[in-house]
Amino acid sequence: MKQHYNAVDLFCGAGGMSLGLQMAGFNISLGLDFVKDCEDTHGLNFPNVPFICGDITNVSGDDILNKIGLKKGDLTIISGGPPCQGFSTVNGKSRFLENPKNRLFVQFVRLINELSPTWFIMENVTGLLSMDSGTVKEAIFKAFKDIGYSVEAKVLNASDYGVPQHRKRAIFIGNNVGYKIEFPEPSHGNLTSQLGIFDTLNLKPYVTVREALEGINNNSNLPNHVIPIHAEIVYKRMSFVPEGGNQKDIPEKFKPPQKFMNTYGRLHNDKPSNTVHTRFDVASTGSLYHPTENRALTVREGARLQSFPDNYIFSGKKGSQYRQVGNAVPPLLAKAIGLKILSIISSRPELTKKMSNV
Repeated sequence: MKQHYNAVDLFCGAGGMSLGLQMAGFNISLGLDFVKDCEDTHGLNFPNVPFICGDITNVSGDDILNKIGLKKGDLTIISGGPPCQGFSTVNGKSRFLENPKNRLFVQFVRLINELSPTWFIMENVTGLLSMDSGTVKEAIFKAFKDIGYSVEAKVLNASDYGVPQHRKRAIFIGNNVGYKIEFPEPSHGNLTSQLGIFDTLNLKPYVTVREALEGINNNSNLPNHVIPIHAEIVYKRMSFVPEGGNQKDIPEKFKPPQKFMNTYGRLHNDKPSNTVHTRFDVASTGSLYHPTENRALTVREGARLQSFPDNYIFSGKKGSQYRQVGNAVPPLLAKAIGLKILSIISSRPELTKKMSNV
């Protein structure tokens, strides 16, 4: 009888983590988010998977179990990226969980406790691991250990796993059965590394912007591929910026009022993209302009840089689509994490038996 590995994705957004775990071999049992457009996106791409659209504070473990027809302990993974507005204002470990801005993290821990999955994955900003001299990380670890989970954390860069984008995220992984916690080994790297380890690690070269955008142009008939329109002054400014360049390449008389050097930045075709953020349709918010054309990327082009396939559709108005793509977990990063967890499970059959008898 084939073992089913069921996953629930909380704070799922556009579903990047869900898609990656599905690619790895997990059965996506449910998604949860409070944004209606995310529910619609989820319905288009996971048409047979239940979804809860609402405030996680009002959702109980029993609500989820009743919706998906499973019992406490049946889930293999709960994943999620609870918003982190309050992490930067923590005042000592003892007050971390009391900060009302961290209530969504507290709810994430609560549902893990109520559902008792074998594993959890939490992704968040890299600063969590060093914030307040490690106090925040200690508080997060303690919250999970208090409900019976061993936990480890590491910063992973999506470009190391075949995503055509440098995107670093803090990944927390834990389990309550006794599996050793390990993180996926990089599959890709920099060919120009001076360390002399590229060949011995058998890494593939980083996936570049050129490779990611291959075959797509202004006339491509793809979902979410609407060419952005800009003011004439924006086209003029961008005309001066070479591949990999930015605001410093714009003549003084045309320079924008924003003086940050990373604005009006153009991607380089032969490198991975810079981190895709939620406003990559605007020149003044970063370095994500098209590598050769004087315009911002389309939603579809941004989705490619996030490693979404072209048949993955984003619902909602244009601004919402950009936010969904920019906030997403790159599916290929999630896939690598999921595959690593499955390999750990398969290497310890005695714990897998224990897991199935919970």
